[in-house]
Amino acid sequence: MRYFPIVFLLLLASLTSLPAQTAALDSAMSLMINDRFVQAAALLEQTVRHEPQNVSAWRLLGQARQALQQYDLAADAFAKAANLRPADRAVRLNWADAFIQLGRYDRAEALLKQSGKQDSSDGPVNIRLAKVYFEQNRFGAALKYYHRLKKQFPDNAYFYRRAAVCASKLNRLKAAERDFRKTLQLNPADFKASVLFYNLLKKQQRWPEALNILNLALTNHPKASQLYLARGDTYLSMEKYLPARQDYSKALTLGDSTAYVFKKIGVAYYYLNDFAAALYALQKSVQKKADDPLVFYFLGLAQKSLHMTDKAIASFRKALALALPTYLPDLYFNLADSYTSRKDYPTALSYYKQVLQVAPERKIVLFYMATIYDKYYKDAQVPLRYYQQFLQQADEKIPKRYKKYALERMKALREKLHFQKGKLKK
Repeated sequence: MRYFPIVFLLLLASLTSLPAQTAALDSAMSLMINDRFVQAAALLEQTVRHEPQNVSAWRLLGQARQALQQYDLAADAFAKAANLRPADRAVRLNWADAFIQLGRYDRAEALLKQSGKQDSSDGPVNIRLAKVYFEQNRFGAALKYYHRLKKQFPDNAYFYRRAAVCASKLNRLKAAERDFRKTLQLNPADFKASVLFYNLLKKQQRWPEALNILNLALTNHPKASQLYLARGDTYLSMEKYLPARQDYSKALTLGDSTAYVFKKIGVAYYYLNDFAAALYALQKSVQKKADDPLVFYFLGLAQKSLHMTDKAIASFRKALALALPTYLPDLYFNLADSYTSRKDYPTALSYYKQVLQVAPERKIVLFYMATIYDKYYKDAQVPLRYYQQFLQQADEKIPKRYKKYALERMKALREKLHFQKGKLKK
């Protein structure tokens, strides 16, 4: 009997600690409801230090850490809760969510598949697995789960839209179209679905159907400048220039004053034969972004139509310079060098000439052309002419050894021409 008071005191302590635990959890939940997640996390950290077996405290701590975007700490807290209560499905789902947010999709997938092993129609598990596969661009696997979700939740437009995106990524265009149409049937105001469906139809150049989708979208989003731009592009592709210009101008009035909008307005005005208005809009586009070759091309067309010939030539030259990739001269040069190695000299020379067309400042090309003519062309006057051009135009950046060699060969060629009087090479 002498141990009874001690046992009683221990029992009393355990009983009186329960209200304290409940009060701590209630306080933490109240803090989280009021978005005071830092304070909630601190309180819960204190709770689990004193009560490391408290599953509810660990789970709440994980949720607080998730809200603070501290996903590593959240995953650790959910792991503690899951280890204490392995059969708790809700905890495992929370744990999987933390792994998804960390991008650790393999861990999330393993947890979710284990959770959904008994029931393939488990909605929360299927939703998460679809997300896991979608975010890894594993669209075939994602589509399988979105098909399940469409059957489970036939009125949920989101799952149809996701299925449509997966199908389009897999180039299953008919399936994508069907699911996009169902999405908009369930939720006509789905902006993303409207834009994605429009892009699908645009790629197939199905302009009247694309126009219908945009018209429907604009009834639900009349202030969306992006939709007016898309409809303007559609009208432009259909060669309906006046409504195209009107939609581009509407996008401008809604606040989109980008270079792209002014470019499109300028193009539409050009096709409407209003060259002065086109010139103004295209110049505005250039002021905002001066690296679009198409803008300079249409600017040149407008200037040409207004008899501004010199300015038109300058704009066309600018468009040409911008349209050519910076590596194109190197590409032509290396092609020429490769054909030289193959002893296909006519092709090599044609590519060297292309280098000079796109990069006339590369005078070293004249040297290489001269050497080909020198070695393999019968008429010595041709290499002589190219060596001369090279020496006349070469600047100080070209190493002296090339110039020295050119001078030596010119001397030899002149002597040959003098004594042989143009006799062909043998």
